[in-house]
Amino acid sequence: MEYMKNTLALSSKLSNHLHDLQIKEVGDDNLNFVYIIVGSSSSFVIKQRQMVSKHKRLVAQFCGNIELYRLTEHMVFYDPYNKTSQCNRWTSPYLDHDVEALQKDDDLKIEITELKSLFCERSQALIHGDLHTSSVMVTQDSTQVIDLEFAFYGPIGFDVGAFLGNLFLALFAPDGHANQGDDRRVLDCSGEKKYMEDLFHDSLGFGVAKMIRRIVSVVHVEDFESIVDAQKRADRERRALEFIKMLMKERRRFHPITEVVSSIHPFHS
Repeated sequence: MEYMKNTLALSSKLSNHLHDLQIKEVGDDNLNFVYIIVGSSSSFVIKQRQMVSKHKRLVAQFCGNIELYRLTEHMVFYDPYNKTSQCNRWTSPYLDHDVEALQKDDDLKIEITELKSLFCERSQALIHGDLHTSSVMVTQDSTQVIDLEFAFYGPIGFDVGAFLGNLFLALFAPDGHANQGDDRRVLDCSGEKKYMEDLFHDSLGFGVAKMIRRIVSVVHVEDFESIVDAQKRADRERRALEFIKMLMKERRRFHPITEVVSSIHPFHS
């Protein structure tokens, strides 16, 4: 156990400094995947080691986490597209038409089904399972990740996509908060090419799946929930949903992350 009362969630650290956030990809001689998140006040490292000799034993060790694995599967790949799910919640009535269109979008659901297969079949690495900017706790001197109960062996892109998805959603929220005394600035983020094209596209796909869940199903993001005016909140969520649907269907045409970030602007304005 570790005392973390004075450790802030990453989401609170980023809220006022999104404009200068940078994500840099580096590597080492041991085939580790290393990312450095750099901001104006601090930086930290995310490192994912590719297991080899102990991989199968560790997969077996974590395969017993069935209930929370099933919960993740339902919340991300099933509930948002099921009209009768009791878990779904969105900014009604303003988003009713948008959610209905999303649930009828067969091309989108085909992509989601493909990602669900990857989620179930790929055991690439031990992943967090619910990684987002409120589960990363940061200070000037340390970085910790909390809420590990959803951890399992799965596709690396699921964690990467979940984290990127939260950052993308945060791009759409500032205008909903803006008023005469609070002119929010929008993230201008750039990054390097991903180390592997298929991981990049998997990450985008899983990120989209998580973003849909955060708008249509349970446990929304604070960036949107803190917009008091429901009509303003729905407008920002609607723009995010339009971007989300485009990204899911066309994600394979994107290569560096800068292309993805640039594609947000037409939906954001």
